Amino acid sequence: MLPFLATEAMALRRLITEFDPDVLHVHWVLPQGLVAALAAPGSGGCSPPTGDVYALAGWPATGLKRLALRRATAVTVPNQEMRERLLQLGAILAPRWSDP
Repeated sequence: MLPFLATEAMALRRLITEFDPDVLHVHWVLPQGLVAALAAPGSGGCSPPTGDVYALAGWPATGLKRLALRRATAVTVPNQEMRERLLQLGAILAPRWSDP
């Protein structure tokens, strides 16, 4: 697992250097959200997740999810239940388009 995460982090750093993105959009809190949070601090933010909120419970997964979500600039969700779960993990959710 660690070689995968290290390789993913190196690839992400290379892409950030090449493309200089304003925002990173990752679909999973673990592992991509965590990799983005650790390998790309200050890169403009991350937008996890839509995938693994319901999987990988218990420590250390919950602690790693909290770390990734705390470092995300904003989080988007497709439904109210996922919103509640992510708020419990400490996520800061992006405002809805209809909000002023």
